[in-house]
Amino acid sequence: MTRPGKPSVVDLSYATYQGVLDRQSGVTNFLGVRYAANPTGRNRFKAPQPPPRSRRNDVQPGDRVPASCLQAGHGQSSSSPFADIVSRDLDARAGGVPAPSEDCLFLNVHVPGAASTKGKKLPVVVWFHGGGYASGNGSMYDGSQLVRESNNQIIAVVVQYRLGLFGFLAGDQVERNGSPNAGLLDQEFALKWVQNNIAKFGGDKNTVTIWGQSAGAGSVLQHIVAHKGKTSPPLFQRAIASSPYLPSQYKYNDPIPKALYADVVKRARCERARDSLACLRSADVSVLQAANVEISNSGLHGLYVFAPVIDGKMITQSVTKSLKEGRTNGAALLSVANANEGLLFVDQNSTLSASDYTKALMPDLCAEEANTVAAAYEYLGAEVLKQAAIVADSHIVCPAIWATASFSKGKTAYKGKFTIAPAMHLQDLSYYFNVPGGILPGIPNFDGNNFRATFSQSFLSFAIAQDPNVGVYDPQSRSSGIDWPKFRVGGEIEETFGQSGPATADIKAVNVDKGQLERCRMWEGLTATTRQ
Repeated sequence: MTRPGKPSVVDLSYATYQGVLDRQSGVTNFLGVRYAANPTGRNRFKAPQPPPRSRRNDVQPGDRVPASCLQAGHGQSSSSPFADIVSRDLDARAGGVPAPSEDCLFLNVHVPGAASTKGKKLPVVVWFHGGGYASGNGSMYDGSQLVRESNNQIIAVVVQYRLGLFGFLAGDQVERNGSPNAGLLDQEFALKWVQNNIAKFGGDKNTVTIWGQSAGAGSVLQHIVAHKGKTSPPLFQRAIASSPYLPSQYKYNDPIPKALYADVVKRARCERARDSLACLRSADVSVLQAANVEISNSGLHGLYVFAPVIDGKMITQSVTKSLKEGRTNGAALLSVANANEGLLFVDQNSTLSASDYTKALMPDLCAEEANTVAAAYEYLGAEVLKQAAIVADSHIVCPAIWATASFSKGKTAYKGKFTIAPAMHLQDLSYYFNVPGGILPGIPNFDGNNFRATFSQSFLSFAIAQDPNVGVYDPQSRSSGIDWPKFRVGGEIEETFGQSGPATADIKAVNVDKGQLERCRMWEGLTATTRQ
């Protein structure tokens, strides 16, 4: 171990990185570590490739956040739910985020004190950022906060991956000469990087928890079912899914992915090319980025066009089907959803009926099925509330329940619900990463009865001990301050995290609402149509 106060140097065999100790936090940060080669030129739309070797004795500083991946648009030019996230004082911490770039396959590693190659190996938490597979970056999430919240008992790794059409373009041509799920493969490549390298930072490759929020949590579900639930060797042992975003998932050659490919080809003026994919690979990045934004902006308000597909290799069938069949990687899962997930995704001025909105959301549904959905939400009255509940249940709340139910059969599962008003999508992020003013404008954090630490540390306790009830500061005393029961089918119980007064937390285990379970059964019955 290097001496306290001195930066750590880690040799990754292909490159050497120098971490920087933040004396205020006590965390050594390795920012902008390249884990894969530049995905441009011949590597565009392909699975990630190994990073190039740097010159011997060339030590690269880990003191600058990497460039974000190129950002796509968000349904009908609406503002993304992520657009107003406060970005964690990046200017003070690392000189700001460079302009988005196609060369973006980097990760950040955060280690208690100095990196170590001796002594006890620490559990590892790998964070996948959200943003609908269209936006976001690793540097929005300060992994050192996870280290601190864990009482310096974990190493945090925050991963970037290709987004929009750069990460999720599909179709026959991409399947033949590329990779339809390039963004997911980036994530998997990063997990393999962790297996090969994290011991050099003092981490335990056999105690890895993958965690994400929104599309990051949807990514967690994709890795849970990857390779028919038999990924070998295992890349993680535990998984945390915070508001798992699971949109309709088509086969790579279904009409919608093929139509998206054709649209990209047209906008890039590659229709007459003998090999359209080769033409796209040689296209100027600015042309593709323009198509990326324009096509994404044409989607349904607040939602996203490009998403993971069933590629027949990594993802062999829908996530919902794999969960139902118990084809899952990992030994334990903790999932959480917020009480009002859908409000940020819908146009508050929309006049669409619930039935029409459902058809727009899931084009494969027939009119009768859309009417069935509308009837299930009639009790809500206002159309915008129905829309919000429909997108929340179908894309987030029910996937969280299905995943937890799957792990409750022979594995370990916990289910949570965040109810601090207004309990909107993204709101819980500020508690995990200790953003004092809150993530969403005008919605400050609540911290009565030490709520923030109790809530956030329960997730890290799960990562450390596979039990959210174990206190991170005194594991022997089980002093987390909560009693979070395991989830089981037939007696579905979730831990709710809310407040009962201006300064009073209300944390308790309750039965999952029966109406919610009934609606999720309805959606499960429709997934054969909407998720192949």
